[in-house]
Amino acid sequence: MKDIIQLILKRPMLFFSIIFIDIVFIFLYGGIVAYFQDKIADQFALMSPSLISLTKQDIFWNAPFLLFTQQNVWQYTKQIIIQSVLLYTCMLLLIVLFQGMTWWLSNNFFKKINFVKFIKKFTILSLILFTLYSILTVVDFFLAVRERVAERLSMPISELSQTVITIIIFTLIIYSLFCFSAQRFVFKKAPWKNLFLLAGLIAFVFLVLQAFLSVLNNISPAISVSAGFVLLFPLIAWARINLIEVFYGMDS
Repeated sequence: MKDIIQLILKRPMLFFSIIFIDIVFIFLYGGIVAYFQDKIADQFALMSPSLISLTKQDIFWNAPFLLFTQQNVWQYTKQIIIQSVLLYTCMLLLIVLFQGMTWWLSNNFFKKINFVKFIKKFTILSLILFTLYSILTVVDFFLAVRERVAERLSMPISELSQTVITIIIFTLIIYSLFCFSAQRFVFKKAPWKNLFLLAGLIAFVFLVLQAFLSVLNNISPAISVSAGFVLLFPLIAWARINLIEVFYGMDS
């Protein structure tokens, strides 16, 4: 960890460039997600009256599938699919362009890498991993719909399946970070012990930050938000560089 800090101190402009790109990415990503979520939410609001005539049993057992099988619902489902595909495309482009740049710059702390070759690898990784993430998110959404319907109808339902999906999504996110660090899919040939130790350290640092911000929030929410903004992005950049360092020198 000391070596990483020394690397950062030797090339502060590179480090701050990474932070700047991360900040721009987060704002653009958040804005685009909010825009499309509003569009999708509007379609769901228009769809709701069409479900009133259905029986409670139909809604409970077939809630996700009614979006595709009911003629008066399909017109809204179609718009939801279109908006979701647009959202997926925009998010993937942002990840490739902005996160591809930050991961490439982070690698430059250790060695120079051809940008075009790096982006090609990063794009393939992002396309596969983000598609898996999107599919799991859709499954999680359908399970959430069924759970909310069950709550409204006071019908018992197990939350185990949604919990399992949530764990899988979290695991996929962690695995994706490992893949981006190695510039390839990592399987057996990976320093798993060092990765999990580093992941534990990073998690601990972020938990300390969260606790610190919670204390500040009790004093002044404005100060807490400002401190979080100042501290969070450097920590993200630091964590990314540490992950790359674990794979540095290995054959990719």
